[in-house]
Amino acid sequence: MSGGSMHSGLVGLVCLAIASAICCSNVGSSNNIMCLESERHALLQFKQGLVDDSNALASWKSEKACCKWRGIACNNQTGHVIILDLSYSYYDSTKWRGEISPSLLELPYLNYLDLSYNDFGGMIIPKFIGSLSQLKELKLADANFSGPVPPQLGNLSNLHTLDLSSNDFEGMMIPKFIGSLSQLKELKLADANFSGPVPPQLGNLSNLHTLDLSSNDFEGMMIPKFIGSLSQLKELNLADANFSGPVPPQLRNLSNLHTLDLSSNDFEGKMIPKFIGSLSQLKELNLAYAKFSGPVPPQLGNLSNLHTLDLPSNDFEGMMIPKFIGFLSQLKELKLAEANFSGPVPPQLENLTNLHTLDLSSNDFEGMMIPKFIGSLGQLKELKLAEANFSGPVPPQLGNLSNLHTLDLYGNQVVSSENLEWLSHLSSLRYLNMSWLNLSEAVNWPESLSKLTLLRELELSECNLPDVNPRSLAFINSSTSLQLLDLSYNSLNSSIFNWIANLRVVDQLSENIEDSVKTLSCAENTLETLALAGNQFWGSLPDFTRFSKLRELYLGANQGNGSVPESVGQLSSLETLILSGIL
Repeated sequence: MSGGSMHSGLVGLVCLAIASAICCSNVGSSNNIMCLESERHALLQFKQGLVDDSNALASWKSEKACCKWRGIACNNQTGHVIILDLSYSYYDSTKWRGEISPSLLELPYLNYLDLSYNDFGGMIIPKFIGSLSQLKELKLADANFSGPVPPQLGNLSNLHTLDLSSNDFEGMMIPKFIGSLSQLKELKLADANFSGPVPPQLGNLSNLHTLDLSSNDFEGMMIPKFIGSLSQLKELNLADANFSGPVPPQLRNLSNLHTLDLSSNDFEGKMIPKFIGSLSQLKELNLAYAKFSGPVPPQLGNLSNLHTLDLPSNDFEGMMIPKFIGFLSQLKELKLAEANFSGPVPPQLENLTNLHTLDLSSNDFEGMMIPKFIGSLGQLKELKLAEANFSGPVPPQLGNLSNLHTLDLYGNQVVSSENLEWLSHLSSLRYLNMSWLNLSEAVNWPESLSKLTLLRELELSECNLPDVNPRSLAFINSSTSLQLLDLSYNSLNSSIFNWIANLRVVDQLSENIEDSVKTLSCAENTLETLALAGNQFWGSLPDFTRFSKLRELYLGANQGNGSVPESVGQLSSLETLILSGIL
């Protein structure tokens, strides 16, 4: 190597080493940065105004560098405090009360302030917050603020996010000055007790991506037309806000919209607007409880990116579920409950292989069988078919739904086959409701259900459940995680307690079944609700000592001898006890 080349190489290595040192120094500086004395003092004054019952701000001490304090972040270069986040923590249940000190004005570079999910006792939002001129994000949700929103907040010209949700602004109008916050991208005013018309000044917020006005009272007025001019909107939530009248066609201009929620308003029996089908970026469409009627417009079939389609509690006038829904191949959630659909369920729904939730409850499928193809929707976690006028046997193909958490077949004219073996394959099931189904031939029902080890809620009332050999019950355990069990009005006898209580040793069963259930000597039971009314239990009721978590116990309309075991009085968690009708 020549001398010039060697010299160049050495210079290059030195430069590289210096650059690396500078880089590493910048990366590590956040651990060593010292906040300014004046800002540390301001934070300590702020702390003095708070009631800190759990000592969650123990790290806030005068001798400590405040950039390391809980909820504080500083600029790595200057040491100025830029973030103050004392939103409620679900991890340590810390919730602050008290006063908000104006010492925060000594944090001139603060750009993020989050005091959400605390309890400030109904105080008005402090006016001085409007002087924190560098703020970009202000989050005060669910912090028990009330009264008018101070107009001083209109000075926050750099604000990108304003969240005042879940406070009580006493039925006042949304402040007009919010429309002057021209940099806003996210505006959340949900459930804040605003009323009156939505101020047209909000139409100036041309950078807005998210607008949430849900759960307020806009007094039956129409959705403002100017919302259609907010062309950058990606999320629009106007649910449960007392809007009425037709949906303004100007909303067709919201071509970037990903989420549209118009649920729980009163659209006066109008059809779902066809133009919604042109909002091609939509992923979530919620029109539930909105008093739409008429046919579902076929234009919704153009929404190829849709993940969620919620149409419950509208009136689709007894029409069939539209076939085009089966071609919305990205759907994960389809809710069509209580929507006055009838006729057969279209087989095209078999194409919805990404579906996690399917709810067809409370419609009229005219006594047809539950479609077998539902068993091929392998991603389903929630299947609700209650009170939908299905009949015939439950298709065993439902046993293929190994990811299912919830199965609700309540209130159909379904007659089960003798074999419920398909149920035992639903290994992820946590909730099962088959009440009012005719299970009179299902002699293996305890055995099938006992394999559902994750089951937490089981409802089998008025199912004509057949009695089972009491000795065989000793070898079959009920789910060890059950919290709710309803076997009401099935004419079962006392031997069912052997299954409920997970008796395991046949020697515990005497020849006299009545004696065998007097003491349920098993591992402590997880049940919180036990409903056994309207059966045929004779003799004394059993000892409930092991049911220490019971909150609700229903034993009425049985044939006991009138005596209540002392153990019931020892159930310290019991809130409801019904024994009426025990003979």
